[in-house]
Amino acid sequence: MRVSIFFLLICFLIIGCNSDSPNQTTPKTTEEIAVPDTNVISIDLMDNIGGSMYLSRAVGYKVAIDKDTSEYTCVFSQSKETGRIEMDLNFSKVSSSVLFNRRISELKIILQKADKDFNLDSLQTISFGRLVHSGDLAIEISNQYKNTMGFNNKTPKYSEVCQFLKTSILVSVVDSLLEPYSFYTTGVSIEKFMLTEKKYFLPNQIIETDTSLIPDSLIDAIVWVNVKRKRN
Repeated sequence: MRVSIFFLLICFLIIGCNSDSPNQTTPKTTEEIAVPDTNVISIDLMDNIGGSMYLSRAVGYKVAIDKDTSEYTCVFSQSKETGRIEMDLNFSKVSSSVLFNRRISELKIILQKADKDFNLDSLQTISFGRLVHSGDLAIEISNQYKNTMGFNNKTPKYSEVCQFLKTSILVSVVDSLLEPYSFYTTGVSIEKFMLTEKKYFLPNQIIETDTSLIPDSLIDAIVWVNVKRKRN
């Protein structure tokens, strides 16, 4: 009897050892994916901006991803007298080096930082500078203008151009950019309206649009978009 019990114990031990087979598969570990480190660099521009005597603050923002710092800088300034804030898109500096869509992507990141540094309730104006410096956006707006108002020898009134821009993709871009901060567009102002020929536009721009889709003339002006924050 003792021999039988001993034999059974030996059998159980052998079965237990075999269950830990070397062929047993082990769970695969999930490979870690490195996420780029994105930062916003703030630059005090009070000593390097025109009209600083009338400003209480002037800050430039640019995006840095890992060790790659963007060429694009957006400038926020605040009036010493009224406290009003202007957002200068500063497109002229990068019209030939940074695509419009990339600038918009970086602006979305910059706004998160600016919203912490400034009281954006006082943001009233967004300065585009010359419209042609917006690259692909200028092309799309010009095609809209061509289809709705047409190019002819007659110089349109500034009020007509402003009214057109209020219904153009320009306002859609601004509204989309500022929507997370509860802003909406209240109007568009321009100065020095002109038409820029395609042959003068192309050498100074980096664009994604097929050149065959660019009209022979592009509308150009110094543009400001007026905005206001919604009240709860």
